[in-house]
Amino acid sequence: MSAYDFAALGLLSLSVWFTYIVGRTVGKWQQQELWRDHMEKCNRYVYAVDDLDKWCGHQSPHARLIARHLRAIGEGLGHNAGTPVGDEACQIGGLREQLKRLGAKEQPMTDKPTLPDGWVPLTITHEGQYPEEVAYGPQIMMDRLGKWLGKYFDQAAQADSVQEDAARYRWLRAPTTDVALVLDKRTEWVPPDHVVPGVGGYWVYEYRAGDELDAAVDAARKQGVSHDR
Repeated sequence: MSAYDFAALGLLSLSVWFTYIVGRTVGKWQQQELWRDHMEKCNRYVYAVDDLDKWCGHQSPHARLIARHLRAIGEGLGHNAGTPVGDEACQIGGLREQLKRLGAKEQPMTDKPTLPDGWVPLTITHEGQYPEEVAYGPQIMMDRLGKWLGKYFDQAAQADSVQEDAARYRWLRAPTTDVALVLDKRTEWVPPDHVVPGVGGYWVYEYRAGDELDAAVDAARKQGVSHDR
């Protein structure tokens, strides 16, 4: 082997060694960044669990149980793997049972309030909805309030009806509206008379009126065009 070959082999070995050092350094740096990112995430999880327990646990027993579960599972602390006895840290199945027990202890929000003697509820039904208790008080007061609310809803319904009629009128009087397309409706087809030329072969129309006319105008307004003749 010549001196030239030895020199080439030395350069090759030096290149391989340099590449190895560079790759090892880059890999170590990437691993450190990866570990740093994982540690930051772990710290954020820990802070989030601590905040949940500290700021919400005293108001909500549900939050306290969830924070206790997360801390025990995340940090590898002792916890109950079976049926929960109290509010100890449990696995997810035990946590669900604890939350279910808490829900059963809570007072339902739909319970009716206890009324003083002589008080009655005022129940109204508005626009076809379910009956709803809106007020409580003495019978005479609730009777007066019920009459007043009835008049108010009737006036509101009339006002809505007037506004709808005004909108229909503005649509009908617009220059681009073909009024005949909503006023007229086909009622009968007269076939051609083969004996008398020029007789038959046309539709018989009638004018719409009342609720039928309102429905036709509303349908045409929604479509942005005219009603089918």
